[in-house]
Amino acid sequence: MLKGWLNVLMITVALAGAHGVWGRPRTAQTPTMAEKTPEARSEATQAPTIGEKTAEARSETVQTPASAGKTAGARAETGQTPTIGEKTAGAQMLAGYFNLYWDAKQGKLWLEIDKWGSEFLYQSGLSAGMGSNDIGLDRGQLGARGIVRFERSGPKVLLIQENLAYRAVSNDPDERRAVHESFAESALWGFTVVAEEKDHALVDATDFFLRDAHGIPAALRRTKQCA
Repeated sequence: MLKGWLNVLMITVALAGAHGVWGRPRTAQTPTMAEKTPEARSEATQAPTIGEKTAEARSETVQTPASAGKTAGARAETGQTPTIGEKTAGAQMLAGYFNLYWDAKQGKLWLEIDKWGSEFLYQSGLSAGMGSNDIGLDRGQLGARGIVRFERSGPKVLLIQENLAYRAVSNDPDERRAVHESFAESALWGFTVVAEEKDHALVDATDFFLRDAHGIPAALRRTKQCA
């Protein structure tokens, strides 16, 4: 009987050695879940974390020269207003109470404003005549005049003329304010700022100086010098 049990045990060991546990061949055994899970965990711990991946992306963005160049170019294109020196480079400076710059290439006359809210005398006149006394447009003839000042309003500069035909001769501030508010001031012109430097502003005054401030067409019609 003992010999019979030994034969059964030898047959079982032989089968286990040839086919593995539960009859699976050793060369083709599928790993169990317990065997596979540690391997998956090991591989997962080697993958970069979100923080590491984000830092890598930030590093790549900073190190890209083309990206930095495009950002600087975008700032320059949308950027700040040029300085007065940059805008008037190559222009002829005409120094005065307010400096003027004549740009012959562009046909522009730039006006530099550095006095704000300060009143000054504005006077127009004719630099040349018509050559006829009957017309009444003679060389050196004075035109409209007034007390004006420059005021800044956003990107605009306004030339304001105060209405001095009606004013309160009084030391009472309320009375002076009431008269001032009852008779409106005039905005003679609105200039667009094209350059800035500290508290100085440069405006295009070409159209302002080319306008008819003397009423020449009216004088020609009055003397029947035009159709």
